Amino acid sequence: MKKTFNIKKTVFTLILCFILPILASSCADDQAQNTNEGVPQLETSIRCVAITAQGVRCKNMTKNADGYCHVHRSQAPKK
Repeated sequence: MKKTFNIKKTVFTLILCFILPILASSCADDQAQNTNEGVPQLETSIRCVAITAQGVRCKNMTKNADGYCHVHRSQAPKK
């Protein structure tokens, strides 16, 4: 019995399992770094002061001096 090698399936698997996760993590890292540009930083983390969509206080920790985590930067008062 002869085994066949499916190059399309192999390439698809490589892209899906190895390349996409690397690209996604590097994009997420870039995005997280860019969201806090220009915001003064604290030495220790504090709890985010934002209110979530469910109406409760956010549980994320942040070093941003304005008290808003990376998820809730859009709620921070504009200067």
